[in-house]
Amino acid sequence: MPLWIPIAFSAVVLWVSGNLIDKYLIEKFRHDDDADTDASTLFMFSSLFALPTALFALIMGANFHITLLEAGAAVTAGLLNGIYLLLYLYAIAKTELSRTIPFFQSIPIFTAFFGWILLHETLTHTQLIAGAFITAGAFILSYHIKHKSFLFRPTLLILGSSAAISLQFTLFKYTALNTTYWTSALWSSIGLMLLGLIVFVSNKRSRTHIEHIFMKREYRIITVNLCNEFIDNVAIFTFLFATLLGPIALVQTVNAYQPILLLTATYLLAKFGYGFLKEDTSSTTFIQKTVGIFLIGIGSAFIYVPLISS
Repeated sequence: MPLWIPIAFSAVVLWVSGNLIDKYLIEKFRHDDDADTDASTLFMFSSLFALPTALFALIMGANFHITLLEAGAAVTAGLLNGIYLLLYLYAIAKTELSRTIPFFQSIPIFTAFFGWILLHETLTHTQLIAGAFITAGAFILSYHIKHKSFLFRPTLLILGSSAAISLQFTLFKYTALNTTYWTSALWSSIGLMLLGLIVFVSNKRSRTHIEHIFMKREYRIITVNLCNEFIDNVAIFTFLFATLLGPIALVQTVNAYQPILLLTATYLLAKFGYGFLKEDTSSTTFIQKTVGIFLIGIGSAFIYVPLISS
C-alpha cells in the first residue's frame, strides 16, 4: 500500500473529529436556545486564531507590499473563509451532522460553476451528471422523515458554505500565484479577523455570550476550541503532505470517504448515549441517509475518476 493512502485517510479522520467537536461545542456550551447565537459565538473564537496564523505568515516572509487588487482578493478570500465557517456552524447547529457534512462533496461542482461564470470555462457532461447525483443525494438527506418536511434552511446554509469555500480557494490561489503563499495567508487572515470583528460589534447576544465565558473563566470551552483548531491545522498539513507523496488527483479522492466515516461515527456515538449529537438512529432514517450519501458518493466518483485517468 502506498504511504500516501494512510496519511491522507488520517487527515480525513481528523476532519471528522473536528466536525464532532464543533457539534459538541455548540450543544454543550450553549447559554440559551438560540442556535444562531451559539454558532456566532463559536465563530468568533475561530476568528481569533487567525491572529497566530498572520504572525506566523510574517515570520515566514509575508509582506504588505502587494497591489490593491491582490490585497483585495486575499482579504475577500479571508472574508469568504469566515462566511464558510459561519454558515457551516449555523447548519450543524440546526440539524444532524450526518445530514450536513456530505454536502461538502459539492465543492468541486461549485468550483466548476464559478469557472464557468468567472473564467468562461466549459461545463462538461461529466460535471453536469455529477451535479445531478449530488443534488439528488442532497434532496434525500434534507427530508426529515419524522417531521415529514424538508430541512431547507440547513441545506441551503451548508450549500452556501460549500460555495463560499470554493470561491475562497480561487481567490486565495490568485493572490498566492501573484505574490507568495504566506503573503496570501497573511492577507486572508486579516479578512477572517475583520469578519470576526464585524460579528463581534454587530451581534450583541454573541458578544454578551463571549464576555460571559471570559468573566466566568470557563476555560474548558477555550481549551476545547484550542484543541479543535490544532486538530484542524494538523489535518490540513497532513493532507498537504500526502499530496507530496502521491498524485494529487488520487489523494483528493480520499475526501469522498468523509461522509461515510461521519455517518458511522455519529451513528455509533449516538447509540452509545452521546446525546450532544442529536442524531436520529432509527433504521429507516439510517437507510435514508445511506442512500443519500451513496448518491453523493456517485457524484463524487464522476468528478474524481476523470482526474485519475488523466
